[in-house]
Amino acid sequence: MQRSELLSLSDYWRIIRRRKAVIFAAIAIIGGIVFYRNFTTPPTYRTSTTVMVEWGRSLATGQAEYYNPWEGDYVDAQTSVIGSEPVAEEAGRYLGWIRAGMSDGEVNSEAGRIMGSIAGIERVRDTNIVEINVETGDPQEAANIANALAHAYQTWSLRKKNEQARSVREFVEQQLIDISKRLVDSEEDLKEFKETSDKASAIAAMQQQLVSLELEMASLLEEYTEQHPDVIETRAKIEELQLQLSSSPDLELKYQQLKRDVDTNTALYSMLKQRFEESRITEAEEVSGVTIVNPAPVPGAPIAPRTALNTFIAAVVGLLLGLVLAFVKENLDTSIATIEDVEDFLQTPILGVIPYVEAETIRRRRFSVASLFGMIPPPPRLGITEARKLLVTLGGGTSPPAEAYKTLRTNIQFAVSQKKNKVLIITSSGPHEGKTLTAANCAIAIAQSGHRVLLLSADLRREFIADLFGVRTEPGLAEIIAGDIEWRRAVRTIEDLMVGDLDTARLLETPGIDNLSILTAGRVPPNPAEFLQSDHMKNFLAEIRTHFDYIILDCPPVLPVSDVLVLSPLSDGVVLVYQSGQTARGALKRAKSMILNSGAKVLGVVLNSIKAQEMKLAPSYRYYGGYYGGKYGYGYAYEAKKKESKPKWWEILKKE
Repeated sequence: MQRSELLSLSDYWRIIRRRKAVIFAAIAIIGGIVFYRNFTTPPTYRTSTTVMVEWGRSLATGQAEYYNPWEGDYVDAQTSVIGSEPVAEEAGRYLGWIRAGMSDGEVNSEAGRIMGSIAGIERVRDTNIVEINVETGDPQEAANIANALAHAYQTWSLRKKNEQARSVREFVEQQLIDISKRLVDSEEDLKEFKETSDKASAIAAMQQQLVSLELEMASLLEEYTEQHPDVIETRAKIEELQLQLSSSPDLELKYQQLKRDVDTNTALYSMLKQRFEESRITEAEEVSGVTIVNPAPVPGAPIAPRTALNTFIAAVVGLLLGLVLAFVKENLDTSIATIEDVEDFLQTPILGVIPYVEAETIRRRRFSVASLFGMIPPPPRLGITEARKLLVTLGGGTSPPAEAYKTLRTNIQFAVSQKKNKVLIITSSGPHEGKTLTAANCAIAIAQSGHRVLLLSADLRREFIADLFGVRTEPGLAEIIAGDIEWRRAVRTIEDLMVGDLDTARLLETPGIDNLSILTAGRVPPNPAEFLQSDHMKNFLAEIRTHFDYIILDCPPVLPVSDVLVLSPLSDGVVLVYQSGQTARGALKRAKSMILNSGAKVLGVVLNSIKAQEMKLAPSYRYYGGYYGGKYGYGYAYEAKKKESKPKWWEILKKE
């Protein structure tokens, strides 16, 4: 798929599988951090108690409080009172945290500890019920503090109401004393006025008689009319008394004032006397107006931290972040992602697809966060023991990698079928793409088909063929070009391989291995490019063409050095080895252009160490991989160990 095309679901899945290390790392890092923080965070327990706050109805608060329309505001105000410092100090005394003799600093510290544990005090909807929430690190302590606050508020409310009732009682008592004194004084004044004035006594008698007549008049008018003789007679008596009283207005006025003072003081005294008795009763009451509805239970489980839930959420966040990073890395990756990309980008056929082999994982990589994003230098070369495991064509096996090299052999033979005594160069655009192993396996595969093959190590800078096959490095190509030795004496044959370090059993199991000859690079010359460009090298290649059907040159990478450009005009074709994700697409195209400019022909590209998640395979390749079954498809180890079946218990008993 080219970069300009739209991604399909299979492309998204391929990218996810290819970049799974980034995704797993993001999940592990974020999830691990959150899990560690939650695991090391002390647990928090929460409990609550509810109290019912009643508006005052006692006699001490008076009728005005009974009709107060602001009961809602009163309950809301009590939520602030419950969380206040006085109530917290009372709760501390209830818990025994605050004792007599403690300093003010110690009292404030304990009260602050209680206030700090209050998670919230809320009114339950529009009711007069208040909920007290407490959070601490100890479940029993949380319940104790919540219940202590409820009891402390109840005690505080009772004390406040008693103080209010006592204040009212003391006020009424003082007023009662004052009114009692005023009543005695007014009665004494009225008595003295009556005793010192005879006329005043007569006026008082007439006043009494006038009141009696007025009452009688009212009774008669209920039964008779104004013209009735009894009504006329009574009215005449009233008018006569009024006339007599009007003859002494000063005495009358004085008498009325004294009488009114006595009546007023008598009424006030009676009212205050009743209120005084009521206030005494209220003061003796033990009703606080606060009722504990539900005591706080001991919480059974902490409310925080929720380790499992938080870790799961962190893992989901890590997954999302990992997906973002995976697609960002994929977008920044300049390598070619699929077989179709290679063919379309280079306009060069794919000669072979070499599947991933498990031994590649033995390569020693430094694991770090930077390695997940391709920010470390290329990994070191394989150890010789691990590299020999990748000679999959030895032993005549039929594993998928071995079959892939046989397919490569067939495609190469078709590509140069018109020529005899072919000279082929196997190289790569950059290092660490598996060109040497590809050349070695391809040479063995061609030898197995009955052709005489010479595997020539043309990498005079870094010899690896000799170590791979377990033979001596010198003498080699460098000594031949220098004229120090005749080439036949430097070529290694099956006899040399048998006495070398390779497994003899694998060699004997490999059909056609006697058709393989090996020529190492020899000593490292001071000027490798000049050695390869010399006439001796041209004459040497021309001479050995007549002795071998295929001459496979393992050459250095194209871009770092010019050795391939020197040798490519002497060859019948160049095979480029490419490992996805190892080299940028621009470098691969540049390597092809340089080879073509040198006058050589690029036969095709070998895709090396390909995993299923890295490549969107064409139908033919998918069929090839599926032909061998699930675990032997691309991306699986061809040397997977079979699980040994253990005998059943009844079989053991049967044998015994």
